[in-house]
Amino acid sequence: MCIRDRPCSDQKYHQKAGSTCHVYVPPGLDKVVGDATTLTIVEGEKKALSLIDHDVPAVGLNGFNGAMLDRKLHPEMAEILDAAPNLETIEFLGDTDTRTNKNFSLAAAKLVELVGNRYTISLPMLDFEGEKGIDDCFAVWNGDGSSQWQGLERLSLDPETHAGKEGAAAVSYELLG
Repeated sequence: MCIRDRPCSDQKYHQKAGSTCHVYVPPGLDKVVGDATTLTIVEGEKKALSLIDHDVPAVGLNGFNGAMLDRKLHPEMAEILDAAPNLETIEFLGDTDTRTNKNFSLAAAKLVELVGNRYTISLPMLDFEGEKGIDDCFAVWNGDGSSQWQGLERLSLDPETHAGKEGAAAVSYELLG
């Protein structure tokens, strides 16, 4: 059996074969999601916790495509979205390397295809040398995380241009600037 303290491969996280992924709902989300107008979807449980610690409503995924199951919106994600009647914007947050990661672009385009008609889909852009995820950025921002988060550049995705496989190319192009 592979566990985090004794991995048997380069893979960081493991789950039982044949099991499905789950959306990570950090403690405290239930207190803010009902009033939230924005929800951030991020790859990784620690990153979701870091966002919640900075008063940013967030859920964590086990991978870019964790919000989807069998080419549809994951039922757990649908339940979270339904619990947020004031929700207007979904921010899909990757790491600092997502500008050049085609899998992130594909997942973003798929998210637009699935929910872009109900919500604005926005991609916050992390541009930090040496830092990887939002949790690392918050550590560097050292007490100024909330204002730094609000000041990030964001790319807004449009269902007409950015949905589906064809839209992934447009997402990649715009991410590269």
